Order: sequence, then structure tokens, then C-alpha cells
Amino acid sequence: MLTIEETIEIPLPPHAVYDYVADSRNAKNFMVGFDRFEPLGSPVAELGARIDATGRLLGVSVHSVFEIVELKPGALIRTRSIEGPAGEALWRFQPNGTGALVKLSMGLESPGRLGAIIQRLVEGAVRQNLRQSLAKLKDALAGDS
Repeated sequence: MLTIEETIEIPLPPHAVYDYVADSRNAKNFMVGFDRFEPLGSPVAELGARIDATGRLLGVSVHSVFEIVELKPGALIRTRSIEGPAGEALWRFQPNGTGALVKLSMGLESPGRLGAIIQRLVEGAVRQNLRQSLAKLKDALAGDS
């Protein structure tokens, strides 16, 4: 599995950042590469909750259904794809002085037979999306505070 991680510091308490990310209705405000996030049930993160999402990666339309498989309120959200491309996302929220250190990791199935060139393209695109998503998250929360 290919794992990509990006980190950002946000000048808010970890629980405040967690609460914003844990409400899937906010995803459209910061998740780069996705056109739609629709909760299949409650929009607030809970174990087993599912989100139907569509987006684009390298110009290709992608549809996935994510399920929350691990949850530590205020500290961690882990989702796994149950439909669409195999992968998982891990959000971690840690105290950092007076703010939060937010880490977002994406684990994706390796393209296998498609080889190293495709893997590098996918890794670069996903890394850029993660960086931009975290920057947009910080901006969105700055507007809320």
C-alpha cells in the first residue's frame, strides 16, 4: 500500500478542528479533488457512518463510499473505502502549543502492473490534493473563528 502524509499547524484547539472535520457537511469547504460528499445517514462522524463521494484524480472521475472504521473523539478519524478504489484516510489531531497539529494520511492500493510511473503520478496528485486540502481547512477555520 502506498501511504502519503501531509501535516499542518492550525491555531485552534485540536477538538475544534476535529469537530469541523468530523461533520461531513463541511468537507466541500476544504477537500480538494472531490466534487461531492454525501453522508449516508448522520453527517457527524460515528463508527460505521458512511459517506458517498465523487471526485477527479488525474482527470479521471472517481466514485467511492467511505466508512468510518476508527474514531477517537477529538483525536482521530479513520475511514476505509468500501466501494470504489481501495484505500483509507487517517486524520490525526494533536495538541501543538496553543493550537493543533493536523496530520492527514492517505493509503492507496499500489497500481501494481501499471508500474512505477503511474504510481509516481498518483502519489504526486494525491500529495498535492492533501496539501491543498489542509491549507483550505486552515483557511475555512480562520473564517469561522
